[in-house]
Amino acid sequence: MERLTSTQMIPDAFQGARDDVRVQSAIIWDQIKAPLIVPLLRLAAIQLKDDVEVGNSTYPMVLVQIPMYNEREVYQLSIGAACSLSWPSDRVIIQVFDGSTDPTIKYMVELESEMGKQRDKHKV
Repeated sequence: MERLTSTQMIPDAFQGARDDVRVQSAIIWDQIKAPLIVPLLRLAAIQLKDDVEVGNSTYPMVLVQIPMYNEREVYQLSIGAACSLSWPSDRVIIQVFDGSTDPTIKYMVELESEMGKQRDKHKV
């Protein structure tokens, strides 16, 4: 089997530095630094600004479902937490599934849902 020499494997640009790996690495670095590395670093340094025209459409639609069954103790906390999400109000829908048998609790859940709509402008 024939052994390859460094002159056969290394292009002409590297012939001056045949056996010195550090010099070869420096030459390669100089050749890729300007066209590749510098633009990538500049891109990473640029702070991307929000596109005003796109608005909230970059946010995905979110559906929050709250199942309840005679939840007197936590209905306000659950609905209030869902309504106070820091998410664009046109990109979230909150559904309250109230299977309560107590009419008083049903009324309180409906009232809290209406208050959440008015307060946070979410679709409840």
